[in-house]
Amino acid sequence: MTTKNKPAQSVNLCDDVYKSLDDLKIQMKNSRILLKEEMGIFTILGLQEYFEKQLEFIIDNKGDECRDCSSKNVVDNGTTHKKVNKDDNINIYGQKYHCKNCGKYYQTESEFLLPKYSNYINEIREFPGFTSSLALISRENLSKIIHKFTNAKPVYNTIKNYISNCADKIRNIPKKETILSGYYQYDEEYVGNCHGWDYRLTLIDDKNKIIAADEIYEDCKKETVRKFIETHTFNQPLIAITTDGKKSYRSIMDQLDVEHQLCHAHYKRNINKLISPILKSEKYTEKEKENYRHYKKQIFKILDSTTYEEAKLRLEILKKQKENIPKKLQKTGLCQKVAS
Repeated sequence: MTTKNKPAQSVNLCDDVYKSLDDLKIQMKNSRILLKEEMGIFTILGLQEYFEKQLEFIIDNKGDECRDCSSKNVVDNGTTHKKVNKDDNINIYGQKYHCKNCGKYYQTESEFLLPKYSNYINEIREFPGFTSSLALISRENLSKIIHKFTNAKPVYNTIKNYISNCADKIRNIPKKETILSGYYQYDEEYVGNCHGWDYRLTLIDDKNKIIAADEIYEDCKKETVRKFIETHTFNQPLIAITTDGKKSYRSIMDQLDVEHQLCHAHYKRNINKLISPILKSEKYTEKEKENYRHYKKQIFKILDSTTYEEAKLRLEILKKQKENIPKKLQKTGLCQKVAS
């Protein structure tokens, strides 16, 4: 391989690497690749993988003048190594400067890649918040995903902080005032982490089909749920909330002074769960079991009604038969209304 007419700045790189970099219009400084704002961590990793060797990068944005006195008599004054993503395989250096006019020393700005006092680049800091807004992924698995693509592996608490920071930024974005319908669905989901569980509380505007509130808490106690709903419906209509059959919800809705409706799907599931052991048991006669099946169908027909008038008519028919409804079914929410 010839070295004829080889530029001096390629001294630490083989000819093939330098020529390829030249073709890509990537600039060099003192045998190091000049890192620009448009070149993120994936560009760095991609170049190292392409050339199958560790490369050295330098950040140099001195500008034309001294920061303090605006003199143009500024010279380079060595470099400082920057630890990026706690990865020893990424060699990035920040250029330091000395102004001969005022005597001040300073170094290049690198916030576009690595925020001040942070070990991780912006892409990694933003990834957990963005990803968790699209899918329920534990922080442990988020760390594994980041490690797979960037070789960095932030710990649980770091991931948690990044998600919180992302949520704060979203909350601070000016929003157009939305008037909610007053009819909501409330639910909560378990979000796993390496230390146990967090809880995702969600409030959905049932008529407008939009998420009114969606946040993660360390617990889902009655007071936590009440404050969550109260906070996010402040100065908004609050008429009715639909939930599953969790017993604690009734007292929460009473405190909020709001109509409480049970989700049809959960209500049906609870009835099936209630009568399934009865239908399998030998303690009940076939006539008693058939009675349970019959009134289960009547209840389900009310829930499946397509209009309010149809549901009301079926409910009135069921009220006339309330003496024949099995005792265990009478304790369910809809049958309690029939008995009243």
